[in-house]
Amino acid sequence: MTNNPMDANVNPYESPAAETVVGPPGAHPTGGVLRSFAKWSIICSISAAPSFFWGFSVHQEISRIASAGMISGIAVFIVAYSLVECTRFYKRLHDVPLLMRAIKIGYWTRIMMSIIFPVALFLDMFTGMISLSLTQSLFAEPSFWSVFATTLLQGTLLNILLFGYMGVLYTVQILWIRLFSKSPNVVPVSQAP
Repeated sequence: MTNNPMDANVNPYESPAAETVVGPPGAHPTGGVLRSFAKWSIICSISAAPSFFWGFSVHQEISRIASAGMISGIAVFIVAYSLVECTRFYKRLHDVPLLMRAIKIGYWTRIMMSIIFPVALFLDMFTGMISLSLTQSLFAEPSFWSVFATTLLQGTLLNILLFGYMGVLYTVQILWIRLFSKSPNVVPVSQAP
């Protein structure tokens, strides 16, 4: 059966809602929340590996309660990223290909830095020392809450650095296109987020 309104087999009074509706670009298919949660669980777990290494090598006496603080802090980032990915804002980012490319390159870079430990260890050590020095002034002894707060602070600092890196990637792409494109308006300002 065709969708031609002149076809004798088509009911002209049938609701167009009966047809398959395709979502907007970047829309999640059914099960998007679980897929998003699984994806961010993997990304955050791999990204947190160098911090776990430093946390357990520097403080070998870390208790189960303190390690639960680390895991809980990482879980906060997993849930936050999963929720953000399910918003309309994030779905609109898919309409800006250069921005999505910068985001993907940024997260892949972070994952690769975490896998290649020596590179990520320096970045995690630096942000970890800053976080630890700030939270030690609030908490007298290592506890669940002190480790949880340190993990949240370090994760926030790492994300600020990562978003800055993504911003540089996005800017380089725009400049590259504007400098080497034959058309001066390849990336209109209206497409910028």
